[in-house]
Amino acid sequence: MLDEQSTCQHGFQEPNYSSIAKAVAIALISLCIIIGNVLCLCVLNCPRSRGYFMETSRMLMTSLACTDCSMGILVTSLCIYPALYTCWPFGQFLCKIQAVLLSSLFHESTLSLTLIAVDRYVSITFPLRYPSVIKRSTVTLAIVCTWLGCFVVYFIVVFVYDQYYYDVVGVNCEPLYENSHMTLTVLFLFYLVPGIVMIFCYTRVFHIALYQRSRQRQNSVCQISDYASLNLIKNYLSISDAATAATKTLGLITVGFFVAVTPWTVGQLLASLAKIIIPDNLDFALTWLAISNSAWNVLIYAVTNASFRRATRLLLCHNSRSHHRDRVKLQYPPKSSIT
Repeated sequence: MLDEQSTCQHGFQEPNYSSIAKAVAIALISLCIIIGNVLCLCVLNCPRSRGYFMETSRMLMTSLACTDCSMGILVTSLCIYPALYTCWPFGQFLCKIQAVLLSSLFHESTLSLTLIAVDRYVSITFPLRYPSVIKRSTVTLAIVCTWLGCFVVYFIVVFVYDQYYYDVVGVNCEPLYENSHMTLTVLFLFYLVPGIVMIFCYTRVFHIALYQRSRQRQNSVCQISDYASLNLIKNYLSISDAATAATKTLGLITVGFFVAVTPWTVGQLLASLAKIIIPDNLDFALTWLAISNSAWNVLIYAVTNASFRRATRLLLCHNSRSHHRDRVKLQYPPKSSIT
């Protein structure tokens, strides 16, 4: 339940240096999340730039970007005012909504990264069977199921069982776990199991990709004599290299997830099992470090993926040229329109 003492109707504190710093940090994180993921969605799905990406990877990255963008628009932006005045001004219903959205989107992001890892694993391990196993309909079904699963679970927890509270330190509303067993269950399902799956997939992917690429290069030089077969092998190698590069980028995004979320997870375990009281400022920093991961994905993608950078330049340059042509047309209308 929302504690009445946490609401702004009960009273609020005048902003001090600490609250201003927290509000500024949350505002910057929200801005980076929204701008970065809106750009990512445009690059991934605009007709001029979407051809740079494999379809399944594009669909999964679109789902991840939608999750992160929703986190910035619907969750983190609502925390700026509470951070500044140390109270919740939006009422009980919006507190419930934020509690559902915060946990659902956070865990959906984890499941999206897991689906991306499985997709890369199948594409590298079973390249010939991949088109028949991983189809557009299969990926769509997996995305819909993860979204529905996360939201249904937390809707029941918050709205049916009324298990939520306003975290004064973390400056957000979140689900309330009644005991340490529930906390451990959530961490096991949404951190440990996905983490094991992602580590296994990317470890196998990098080993197999390097082995297949070296073997195919040897075969292309030593065993292929006719021109048509040589071109076929070259095309296969270029596709394999592109898949390997994309896998490295997505693997780094997963590493970023672990770097951001692991400290918060360890803090939750210490607080739940060892009953260790974490200092307020450290608790705030760990919470928002984990939430800020929604902005990391786009940054890592832009820095490490050459195709994403080329697609972004193509999209931005095209829009710039279109805007310039429109301005020229306005300044110099055709003669037939001059009376």
